[in-house]
Amino acid sequence: MAKSSKKSLNSLGINLQELNNAFESFEKDYAMSKADVVNLLCDAIQTVVRKKHIEGLDDPKVEVTMDPVSGIIQIYNVKDIVEDVEDDELQISLEDALKIDPEAKIGGEIKFEVNFNSLPVSEVKKIGNIFMQRLKEAQKNIVSEMYKDKIGEIINGSVESKNLNNSLTVDIGKTKVTMNKHDLISDEITKFNVGDSIKVYLDKVGSGEQGIHITRTAPGFIKRLFEEEIRDVYDGTVVIKDIAREAGQRSKVSVYSQDFNVDPVGACIGQGGTKIQRICKQINNEKIDIIQYHDLKELFIAESLQPAKVIGVYYNEPENKYLAIVKNGDSGIAIGSHAVNVRLASKLTNSKIDIKEEKECGADLDYKTVEELTKLEEAMNSEKKKKALLEQLKIDEERRKKVLEEAETKEREALDEFIDEEEDDTFEEVNEIKAEDNVQEANEVTEEVKAEEVTPAVEEKVEFNPVIMQKVSLEELEKQIEEEKKQKGNQTTKSRRKQEEHEEVKPSKEEEKFTPRKDIYTEEELAEMDEYEDDDDDSFYDDVDYDDYDQYYDDK
Repeated sequence: MAKSSKKSLNSLGINLQELNNAFESFEKDYAMSKADVVNLLCDAIQTVVRKKHIEGLDDPKVEVTMDPVSGIIQIYNVKDIVEDVEDDELQISLEDALKIDPEAKIGGEIKFEVNFNSLPVSEVKKIGNIFMQRLKEAQKNIVSEMYKDKIGEIINGSVESKNLNNSLTVDIGKTKVTMNKHDLISDEITKFNVGDSIKVYLDKVGSGEQGIHITRTAPGFIKRLFEEEIRDVYDGTVVIKDIAREAGQRSKVSVYSQDFNVDPVGACIGQGGTKIQRICKQINNEKIDIIQYHDLKELFIAESLQPAKVIGVYYNEPENKYLAIVKNGDSGIAIGSHAVNVRLASKLTNSKIDIKEEKECGADLDYKTVEELTKLEEAMNSEKKKKALLEQLKIDEERRKKVLEEAETKEREALDEFIDEEEDDTFEEVNEIKAEDNVQEANEVTEEVKAEEVTPAVEEKVEFNPVIMQKVSLEELEKQIEEEKKQKGNQTTKSRRKQEEHEEVKPSKEEEKFTPRKDIYTEEELAEMDEYEDDDDDSFYDDVDYDDYDQYYDDK
């Protein structure tokens, strides 16, 4: 390849050493590889070469390569291999292509080196400018991706410089961002010096020229400071409903708590106002009103007009406007300097609010006092709690039924599975038992058949009695019977006599009754006992009231 077709980075006004340093910096700070940077440079060269070096071509194919070590750049014009050439600048015939590359085929490509020395110096500088512009765009895009997940968060930075147009350049870590005057609170630009730490709120992240927008005047900045300084807000015990703010003058923050035992306003103010004072110091001593949020609009409006004392609120339905009645002399406080108080209250409650003192209201104005509104809201909250409780009970009951159904389903499936297994096992056992019984029965039948075949049936034996077979006459038979009767009668009489001789003679019952017994006491002892009975005095029992005894046992 001819030397005239090569160009170094130095000839483009790019220092090779500086470029290598840039490679390392981008890779370290922005996770941008050396190959990405080289591709940006090659794209810049392609853009200029397409427009200026090859004029008259409709989107010519240009390929640029660069060796980052030597800094040598090579540029090629790519032509398509076709059978019939229609444009010499874009196409080449197969015959001519085979002369350059023996393996060339229709549909392939052939690369030709471009004469780079004919490019004017102005175009070379343009390549450098395009490259730096695209490098910055790539840097912004990378930084935007890095900070995309931090939108709505507080970032700690440091003041890089103070500019003549009352703006600050802040270093937030991976990049430097300019804060305009309207992003700063009042005159606080005079209070920051170069090198001071500063808290900023990441409002949005754009791509390309838009970049990153940081500020200290957004309402979200107040919310994040509350989360940093007040633990109840951070853990969700106290919830910030909304914020209305005019940076540098006043902010109103509405809060509430789901825990009825927690005072959300007191939790944000802190003992002696310590918590809220720490926040105010960080926003150039801007005043902050902590407002108790109420579902009842009239009561919420009365609270939002603090520090003024509101007596009552009237709702003008045709005009969709609220009239706040304040104590005599408090209208100035309710409206505030430059009407900032009533304006923030309207913004916080999203309502139109007018202010009147009590003396200015006629007797026919039927407004509700704050006390009446408080009782009305308590009744509403009581009903709301009741509905919430019933809804929770309903949810719990549905959850309980669902759990029971799932448990019953699992139990039924387990039982069905167990029964299936038992039926399979039982079926197999029954089949085995039946098979065994059939075999045994078959064996028994076989044995019986064999026994019948081998052993003949046993015939019953009858003994021969010669007496039966002997012939006897009727007269002789009668004589024999008479003799047997006589013998039996004699035997019975003899046995009875023997039994009477051996039996003992038992006394009769009357004889047993009068049988003499041995005396227990002697005659002398009986005489002493008679004397003792004669001396016994029964006078002790004369005073006993037996009716009392009878009454006692009757009660029992």
